[in-house]
Amino acid sequence: MRHTTSFLMSSLATFVLVLPCSTFVQLHPRVATAKAMTSFRASLRLDEVLRPGSIKEATLTTGKRPYGEESRRYRRTIYRYEDWLKHRSETRLLRNLKGTFSSGVVRSLLSEVGAVALVSLFVIFWNAILFGYVDLADVARPGLFGVVPTYLRLSLPSAIFTLSSPALGLLLVFRTNTSYSRWLEARQAWGRIVSHCRNVMRQATLWIDEEAEPELASRCLEELALCVWAFPRSLWAHLADPSKEARFAAEVRSAFGEEGAAALLLDAKHRPVRALSLLSGAMDRLPIDEKKKVEMDKSCILLGDACEVCERIFSSPVPLVYTRHTARFLSAWLLLLPLGLYESFAGSWNHLALLPAATLVSIFLFGIEVSTADGRRLPVSLPMMAAGRRRSLMLISAGGRRLGLMLAAACRCLPLLAAAGRRRRAACRRRSSRCSSRSPSPSFRSRRSARTSGWRPRTCLMAARVRARRCR
Repeated sequence: MRHTTSFLMSSLATFVLVLPCSTFVQLHPRVATAKAMTSFRASLRLDEVLRPGSIKEATLTTGKRPYGEESRRYRRTIYRYEDWLKHRSETRLLRNLKGTFSSGVVRSLLSEVGAVALVSLFVIFWNAILFGYVDLADVARPGLFGVVPTYLRLSLPSAIFTLSSPALGLLLVFRTNTSYSRWLEARQAWGRIVSHCRNVMRQATLWIDEEAEPELASRCLEELALCVWAFPRSLWAHLADPSKEARFAAEVRSAFGEEGAAALLLDAKHRPVRALSLLSGAMDRLPIDEKKKVEMDKSCILLGDACEVCERIFSSPVPLVYTRHTARFLSAWLLLLPLGLYESFAGSWNHLALLPAATLVSIFLFGIEVSTADGRRLPVSLPMMAAGRRRSLMLISAGGRRLGLMLAAACRCLPLLAAAGRRRRAACRRRSSRCSSRSPSPSFRSRRSARTSGWRPRTCLMAARVRARRCR
């Protein structure tokens, strides 16, 4: 009876020590939200300007820090100068460690990390009940059931994990590299879309006919700007969450009106292709030479290629057999890890150090799996929409005509400058030829008396060059 009471007291002390310090409290959504809000308000400066659509703005607006699927719309890996300074600061290590348990990746691992922690607690208590424990007075006590067979001990040799860890590491590295390559390809596709949209507007403002009526040119450029805006926006809606359909429809109707192009775009089965069709039609109505329209149409072809890349990445994930096998391997490895680490923590009180060790390892390894799962999806939340919005493109079309005329005037001056340069070089060659004709040629001197004058071809050539420089 006294042993049972001592064991219960030890168990109670274990819970008192474990629960406040365990990861459960840190990973609980409400506690993590309160901690995130407190640290956020403390770190927010009064003169700091929040970036629109950022996680900080969402935290301040909604009162909680979004994580998981809710935070996907705020993940915009576009750095400014201030972001690079913060990224390279000397305190980045401490800042990253401080935000470990408020991180969205860690908070989304509550079920996985909780399962590993529960397995660790079960292993500790099972072995303590059957094979003995140490009470609060640091006195070893026997098991509650006397002598039991040793095969009931929950323990595994660490060699199993030592042999399997290289294979698990290779799988995680390959998955990380594949995830990053898919993300990079998607980012490059979005970058090409932005670049070619800018090229279309630049070429239109530069090549538009000067003899065209100003009202007609302005109306054509405005229509082209709307069609250029419609393509990346349609591609975003085509690959984004269906719940954003109402937002996209409202933006299209606000830009194009209730009928006409808006109805054609919203009723189309494949909206990016319909947007490209509208863009081609707007380019065809521009008062521009036909050869230049052919050059502009090449950007439309490249926009279609970028659309195909985005659709392929979005609809073709990493082979599911591979990802599922990796997930099963990682889950089984981490769930059995407490059994392999049990004997390694024999020096701690009742092997209690096993709990935080297994929990931290599961956080970091499961975090790799979660981060690669994010990278396998298309980064449709990138702020390239800001570069394709109607407002910015309308500024290009309004002020770009004047800039285009200036560039056209400069381009007309280039042939004149080139002709002047050619005339200057021809005059220099003529002067050089006249100067070289004043001195006797090497063949003439060789016929006169090569032996008496001591003439050498290299010396004569250098003298001719010196005389040519003097004539210039």
